[in-house]
Amino acid sequence: MWLPPGLDHYLVSASDDFELFVVGYEPELIATLVREHGEAPNFARPVELLSATELDRWSSVLASTCACPNDGAVEFQLVSLLGRRGDETTNLAHRAASWLLDNPSTDRDTLARRLASNRGDISRAFRREYGMTPSDYKHRVRMLAFFHHLRSGEDSLMHAALAAGFGSYSQCHRVFRKVLGRSPKEYLSAESNDALDDRFEPWTHA
Repeated sequence: MWLPPGLDHYLVSASDDFELFVVGYEPELIATLVREHGEAPNFARPVELLSATELDRWSSVLASTCACPNDGAVEFQLVSLLGRRGDETTNLAHRAASWLLDNPSTDRDTLARRLASNRGDISRAFRREYGMTPSDYKHRVRMLAFFHHLRSGEDSLMHAALAAGFGSYSQCHRVFRKVLGRSPKEYLSAESNDALDDRFEPWTHA
């Protein structure tokens, strides 16, 4: 049952095996849901009767979430639950991509803790959904940042690479060679800036 903010509600009766979970979503979490899934939940919808399998899954997630000491992991679990799509693998990949888009320097262990998952599941979900590893995705995020700094007036390729999160210009050069088959300088001289984002945009799903 979804209730809009400020609506009073009372429990009239309950069976002996009754379990009640109450979750309040702050506007910031709803904004995260919209960014990750492209839509906000419809709080005006009527009571939803879940299947036994779905009810067990929700109960399990909420019970484990309540016992989790990591606030960030709790937030991601609740956003995932509210934006459920029936495919946990896809959901995990989207959550990972959304986090890495804003935090491309996150290592694999930190990402796993943040998403309350493990490195293997995240990697498999990412490959299935995006056809690349999380590391490859982070490279593309940094490449977009690299171009952003150049468009913003940075004249030095090395400075733009460092500002984008590359450890060195040589690392930036290697990534460009791997992804685009040419160096940053060669790529910039060969194609217009208007075509850059379409070539390797990291966020490929709405």
